[in-house]
Amino acid sequence: MARTSTSSHPVTPMPATLTLTPAFKLVLVAVVGITVLSILIACPLALYQIRSHAELPPGSLASVLFDTCISTFKLGFGAIIGLLGGKAL
Repeated sequence: MARTSTSSHPVTPMPATLTLTPAFKLVLVAVVGITVLSILIACPLALYQIRSHAELPPGSLASVLFDTCISTFKLGFGAIIGLLGGKAL
């Protein structure tokens, strides 16, 4: 025979709380800072290239810096999404 509940109160699930540890905050702030810094460096280089109507030489320091900043931005953006998504699970 099945047991039945005599309580008239509905069972509500406990809300999931998200706690952010100081270490997680430090890592998140560092990743966001590096990501923002890389895009702030890459934007003026791109604007310089547009204004001068000439492509940067492939081996030049500006070209290497631009490519590095764009790669850092992509990696940082992915890391931010991964950190926030992993914390939400």
